[in-house]
Formats: sequence, C-alpha cells, structure tokens
Amino acid sequence: MFFTAHDNNRTDITYNQLHIITGLSEEYIKKGFSKRLKESNFCEIQSVYNYNQKKTRKTYILPSVNENFRIIRKELFDDPNLKPEEKGFLIGLYCNCVNNTFSLGLSVDVLLSKMKIKRSNFYRLRSSLLLKGYMSKIEDMPVYFRSGDFLDDYMLTCPWLGYTDYNTWIRNNQFESI
Repeated sequence: MFFTAHDNNRTDITYNQLHIITGLSEEYIKKGFSKRLKESNFCEIQSVYNYNQKKTRKTYILPSVNENFRIIRKELFDDPNLKPEEKGFLIGLYCNCVNNTFSLGLSVDVLLSKMKIKRSNFYRLRSSLLLKGYMSKIEDMPVYFRSGDFLDDYMLTCPWLGYTDYNTWIRNNQFESI
C-alpha cells in the first residue's frame, strides 16, 4: 500500500489493484487482508460514497514511517516459488534481523513471541524456506558471518530483500571482520 501512497501518505488503492501488485487473489485481499488490516489499526480507513458512480471508495491514511522500517522489494510479490504465507513469514523474519543484517540473532521463543505465530507453523515455514534456499543455517555461511553468540542462528539469503540486497550486502561486508 505504501507503494501507491501519495505525498500525504494517503492511498485509495482498490482490491483489484492490490491483487495486480501482489498476485494474491482479490477474494483473499477482500475477506482476509482487509479484515486483518482493519483490526490491526495500522492505518485509518475512510469510506466515501460517490453518488455519481454509486460506489463506495476507501481511502487509507497510512502512518508516517521514518524509523524502524524495512524496505521490501517488489520481487517478493513476483516470486512464484513462495506461497503468500511464506512471504508474510519471510517479511516477519526480515523485520527481526539484527542491525541491518540478514542474520536472525534471536531465539525461537523470542521470535514466536514477537511474530505471534504457533511453534508448529514457525518450524514448518522455516523448513520450507530452508528447503527453497531463502534461508541458510549460519554454520553454512562463510566464517566471517558467524558469531560466537548465535551458533544456532539462521540467515536470510533472499537476493531481493532490503534497501541493500543480500548479494550486495555480502560483497560489502565479507572483509569487515577479518
């Protein structure tokens, strides 16, 4: 929704437009996403009835975000290898990475609490992302990315996550700790 917002953080994006941008079904957006968005109080939602078109149009007033946010690139939505649930999980993990890295330096219990997800779903989704190559165990990464504090850590290995993508980040940081 932020991709379509104007300078005043307002957007009047439709369910169909969200469907086109995300690839999610319009029915899911209408019945699932919009319901959760409303319940979350993330943004203000105003409904305006247009008498000429005899339709109600929603305007979303998004919060002004200038700190503690992450850039999620469009490629996430275009990736056909990920299910919507996996995409959401991946975004949740990315938002909990350590200080502008792709490393998950938190225990499973802390992640479960922060992400409000069931343990069984967490392990199922993590296994799926590991199998598909979107995550790696930290022990499988080059030595310079390992930390003695987080031996059971995992790293997100998506080339399209973040303002600085994973591959660029690897190239820029591989010699820092040497």
